[in-house]
Amino acid sequence: DSTLTDEMRDYRQALRDLPANTVDPANPVWPTKPGA
Repeated sequence: DSTLTDEMRDYRQALRDLPANTVDPANPVWPTKPGA
């Protein structure tokens, strides 16, 4: 089992929230992956 860091947990939540927060579905603003 691995424990997610706070940064990775926030990143994954941002991905889940992406459809609700996207103004232009043809050009979404992707969250930045931690460590990238």
